[in-house]
Amino acid sequence: RGVDILLLKGPLLGNLYPVKEHREFGDLDIYLPGNYDKGNEIIEKLGIGVDTTGDKHSKFTYRGISIENHKTFLNVTLNKTDISIERELHRILDQSGCLNLYENQDNDLPVKLPPDNFTALFAIRHAIVHFLSSGLVISHLTDLGLLFENRYDKIDFMQIVKILNQERLLKLFVALLTIIKSELGMERGIILTKLACSEQGIDFTQLAANEELVNKIYIDTIREFDNRPNADALLAMPLIKRKITGAVRLYNSRWKYDSIEKNLYYKTLIKRVLLAFKQ
Repeated sequence: RGVDILLLKGPLLGNLYPVKEHREFGDLDIYLPGNYDKGNEIIEKLGIGVDTTGDKHSKFTYRGISIENHKTFLNVTLNKTDISIERELHRILDQSGCLNLYENQDNDLPVKLPPDNFTALFAIRHAIVHFLSSGLVISHLTDLGLLFENRYDKIDFMQIVKILNQERLLKLFVALLTIIKSELGMERGIILTKLACSEQGIDFTQLAANEELVNKIYIDTIREFDNRPNADALLAMPLIKRKITGAVRLYNSRWKYDSIEKNLYYKTLIKRVLLAFKQ
């Protein structure tokens, strides 16, 4: 139907696991360059309901699989960081093009994969967004660790470090790499990040010295995982109760925002309130 499909995250990352079934499959993220609306229309003509209420992507279920059709890669409605990284993701695609899904794939096949540099930046930002909101899960760390271990030669760490440093995310990224090294035994990511920092005159020693942040992330990800509210239970709540629960979770996560930038929690809270009133 003249629509190219770009598969995001899962297909490439899942193939990095020694046993592919060990990576939990939740949904399938796709991006249709320039054809977001057309893609939704095609699915609706098949008699499948499409939820288009989200700012970032639409949702539908096809043959039992939940699929998110991305209008944008990131949620660009909330903050400047996502707007900036969204721009960088498009720049990487424009410069590097896309990869074939299969080794001997016909180039006319419309299903493609983004380049590894795109996947690295996208996966990093995806993990950080989850860290700030619902919290990390182990797969966020194993995804990054395996990506850096197996595809390091396809990733421009100089570019990744430059972007993360500009967006004040480098300290948090180094904390994640520290946990990936200590708990998963995967150290290639932190070694190459350290080298990239050195090349750019960034004091890596100071970034890596934040043991308090590392310990907090470890406790929040590993020890406190079972204490998080269940997603299904949240959706089953009345709207007002769900909003209150979300507000409490946001308040309890204020240290996460302030680990990036002082008073970022309050800035984010104000933006969310204003956005809620607009909606």
